Amino acid sequence: MRWQGREQSENVEDRRGVSPKLAMGGGGLGLLVIIGIAFLIDPQIGQKLLGEIQNQQAQQQQQQPRAERQPGEPDDEGDFIRVVLRDTETVWTKLFDENVDGGQYRPPQLVMFSGTVQSACGIASAEVGPFYCPADQKVYIDPSFFRELAQRHKASGDFA
Repeated sequence: MRWQGREQSENVEDRRGVSPKLAMGGGGLGLLVIIGIAFLIDPQIGQKLLGEIQNQQAQQQQQQPRAERQPGEPDDEGDFIRVVLRDTETVWTKLFDENVDGGQYRPPQLVMFSGTVQSACGIASAEVGPFYCPADQKVYIDPSFFRELAQRHKASGDFA
């Protein structure tokens, strides 16, 4: 299968080069304590506060420049991930249309990260591999996962 030059998904958030501390707004522990207290006092206020913080984090992360690659440099790992995601969006949309009465496939957003990432499910490192967080309906992957497969486990190639 050739993936270069094929259609890529736009449903990708690139957080490579963004530290979890930055993603948490710098004071992650303090924010967690405040949110916890808000939930104890009134769960609706806690939920609203959590939602606003997550929105702010998403805006900050989209504004952060990537540290790993300069503009114009090739991004084979990122491009490959975007092509595969687009394939899954196409296939699952078609399957839902043909087989699920009234059902509509809602593709998850994919987040590429490096090292560690803050998700609604908590902080995770690259060692956990790709994962889905139902709390924010996002798929997380550190592209170094592919290098790990090739180097450590001798499983090279596009399908590894």
